[in-house]
Amino acid sequence: MQNKRKQHKLTKKPQKVSEKIRGWLRRRSKAELVLGVVVILVTGYLANHQIDVYREKQMYNAAERDIHNFVDAAAKLMPSTKKMIRYCTYGSEKYSKGGLSCTVEGDIEYLPLDESQIKEVVSSSEQLEPELPWEFLFDNTEGNQKYTSSNYLKSVVYKKDRLRCSIHFTLKEDDQHSQVVVNGKSILRLSTGCNGSALKEYY
Repeated sequence: MQNKRKQHKLTKKPQKVSEKIRGWLRRRSKAELVLGVVVILVTGYLANHQIDVYREKQMYNAAERDIHNFVDAAAKLMPSTKKMIRYCTYGSEKYSKGGLSCTVEGDIEYLPLDESQIKEVVSSSEQLEPELPWEFLFDNTEGNQKYTSSNYLKSVVYKKDRLRCSIHFTLKEDDQHSQVVVNGKSILRLSTGCNGSALKEYY
């Protein structure tokens, strides 16, 4: 008998709570209930959006570290200058509208090199590429030589998460797209970068 009384007491409280909730809901107007649902949905969306932004920024940060490490190592192969570039652009730059994309890039320009030195740099850099945690997609050297410039020595495309990445070796050109030659030597450029769509202007 005592057990039954205890059980009755235990179930009594949840019943009172549910009755209070139903009573509260009955006293609310339809507009208030709809507004409450909208607030909950918007709050959930904003929370998820912030999580997506955080994860995407981490992805770009990781790509930047990869590029920075690769450029640092490749720049030491021969005397050179290097720089990092980060930027975001809209589909329509004039009105800051359209799809947003961000780019992280590292550029190296070597001092004038002869042909054997250029081959040495390209070959040594190829040994560094496997250290990049990127997925190889395809070699685009022939395509760039045919449609962009004959001064492309190597062009390889990779993938990192949702980003498209690439490594390009080119010989420096003048404004007329002719190869720049200094005392019979050429200026080798190495450019590596990643880009992709973005939820926010990170740079």
